[in-house]
Amino acid sequence: SNAAALSGIHLGLDPSPGLITVRPDPGLGPEYGANEPFASVLFAGDPDAKTLGRLTSPETVAGKVGLCTRRYPGWTSVYSAAPTLSPEVIRMIARLAGIHVWSESNDPIYVGPHFLGIHAPTSGKRALSLPTPATVVDCFTGREVGREVTRFEVDLSAAETAIYRIK
Repeated sequence: SNAAALSGIHLGLDPSPGLITVRPDPGLGPEYGANEPFASVLFAGDPDAKTLGRLTSPETVAGKVGLCTRRYPGWTSVYSAAPTLSPEVIRMIARLAGIHVWSESNDPIYVGPHFLGIHAPTSGKRALSLPTPATVVDCFTGREVGREVTRFEVDLSAAETAIYRIK
């Protein structure tokens, strides 16, 4: 009842122990979940919540709602029965909250008032999005990447970190 009071979403309890995994609806990312078993599972049982994914384990709750949202005046609640949400699910939650999503890649992004950093674990092109038009300058080279842009692309090597000044 404390979790339901906190989340604003009606929850059910299954006392069966096990690994908790959730399969998000198509387009919301891969299955995610716990690496260690939990003693019990809280699943959503709220007819006013929008289902975004279902539990796949433990078997006793497979098919029950494991990821959902519920809108209230002035705020939206998000509930996940499993920890370690995927980057895709985190981006979806950010969008629901009206937070700007800087990149669709799963790379670490660092943002400050006038700086944007990205670390690339693998090599390749990355597209970065800005919330408003700005001039972008590479902090390491001083090269202007774009003027009054809302999107720009960079080609990064594996293990490279790039930092940009946003003016």
